[in-house]
Amino acid sequence: MVDINSLQGPLYGVTLIVALFAAFFGIRVVDKMAAKKTAVQGKGRIIFSFLAFGYALFALGELAFYLLFDVFSQFTEADMPDFYWISGTIFMFMGFLIFTISMFKNHGDAKKAGFLFILGIIILGGIIFFVNTIHSTTGNVTESVFLNYYYPIMSALILILSVSALIFMDKVGEYKNIFLYLMVANLGSLIGDILYVIYTNMDNYGLIGIVSDLSYIIAYGLVAIAFMKLVSMIKRIPNQQEQTMHKIKR
Repeated sequence: MVDINSLQGPLYGVTLIVALFAAFFGIRVVDKMAAKKTAVQGKGRIIFSFLAFGYALFALGELAFYLLFDVFSQFTEADMPDFYWISGTIFMFMGFLIFTISMFKNHGDAKKAGFLFILGIIILGGIIFFVNTIHSTTGNVTESVFLNYYYPIMSALILILSVSALIFMDKVGEYKNIFLYLMVANLGSLIGDILYVIYTNMDNYGLIGIVSDLSYIIAYGLVAIAFMKLVSMIKRIPNQQEQTMHKIKR
């Protein structure tokens, strides 16, 4: 019979690989936007650049964590991986914040703003209550308490902001599928963070740990797909020089 805990190392390896794919295609997005300056303009360039850098930092965090945990067998509650992950969440938060502000500035109304605000209060309140319950139940008071709150709360904020893509579905045009992939990926990250808090405070990887890692893998996979589709989309959009040449030929 397979020991569930023995799957932790291999799943970390898969998480790292998929995260690196997401980061690679994110960097490709930035590269293609730089090559075709008129393909994605204004706020779109800023938003996708923030998101790409955020996921690149996430991948560095996964790499650092994999090396510490699986290769060198050194695990600490707060270390270099957290520096990359915290930096990554800030970039991602800023990217989706700019996106949300832009959507509401150009297309928003009071009902949509109210819906997003109430959704945010419910999700954030539920997460804070949940983490408090876990800590009181397990009696775990360590240096990672701050991070136990930080990651789920930041993931929730990022998810809430990305819901703007759903309520403005008719306004994001050809980017709607990309933002939907990213929104579902953010949901996967939040689920992974919540389950991570549970199994680390219980000090038992088990089935909860497996589902947590699978959630992260799915999230990174969806991000990779979203960036792949964006790269393909940018390639199909002619830049200003190509448009001029096309007019001349005609």
